[in-house]
Amino acid sequence: MIPKWTHGLRTTYTTPDKVASISFNWRHIGSLTNASNSGDPDLGGTTANARKTFYRIDPQDYFDLAFSFAVGRNYTFRLSANNLLDKVPPILPNSYNVSLSRNNTIPQRYDSLGRQIAAGVTLNF
Repeated sequence: MIPKWTHGLRTTYTTPDKVASISFNWRHIGSLTNASNSGDPDLGGTTANARKTFYRIDPQDYFDLAFSFAVGRNYTFRLSANNLLDKVPPILPNSYNVSLSRNNTIPQRYDSLGRQIAAGVTLNF
């Protein structure tokens, strides 16, 4: 299953004094259709093995947010949240023919862990 369209769009604002920055990232994954429903024999699709249910996954959007603050000359603090809205990945009742993992989603493509928050510090000597 390959999406028809996928993209990532990141925008970052840095203050004029370069003390702080905020970054917003939008990850879009277009709809996916099971290749066996294509009818194209080069993709393994025929009308004989076409799926009747759960053959399509709707488009998904994920949003990430990151902050960076320079505290003093040698100290920077970072905070980020991936999958900010804690979007649940699409559920497939039989994902074995897609991801070979039998975990009811496609973890290689979708954010299966939910919201992830990270913090970090950089010290320059």
